[in-house]
Amino acid sequence: MRIKILVVTFLLLAVFSCEFNKSVSKDLTTSLTTKGDGLSCDHVSLSDGTNKINRNSFVYGEKFYLNFNNIKGFEKVKNSVFPGMKLLILGKKGDTVMFSNDLYADNKKGFNVSPLLLQSVITVANPIHSNNEYEIFVNI
Repeated sequence: MRIKILVVTFLLLAVFSCEFNKSVSKDLTTSLTTKGDGLSCDHVSLSDGTNKINRNSFVYGEKFYLNFNNIKGFEKVKNSVFPGMKLLILGKKGDTVMFSNDLYADNKKGFNVSPLLLQSVITVANPIHSNNEYEIFVNI
């Protein structure tokens, strides 16, 4: 059974940023849409952890990654950045299927790497069900 992630939307908002970067991008193959306001990102993509994925349908039990490559615009504190990543998955009727207020809440040391890659891993499993469509929203 296939599960369709119909529209994958990423909202990159400048919570910690002092730059004024605005951008909008859409991948017509995956329906991946990005909106940047204060942060910039070289590339946003789906992958299996190693290889890029160019589709928006997944099999129950499959794992995929949301990759944000070379994010810029964070305010540095002692040469490190402390991003947060909110994840929301909505069902077809707008019901909340999955929610995390901050996937990076446990990261107390921050990131001191360049280029900065942030990832979210999603496993297509309960409460996500076959033959349904979902929207994913990520707010960094």
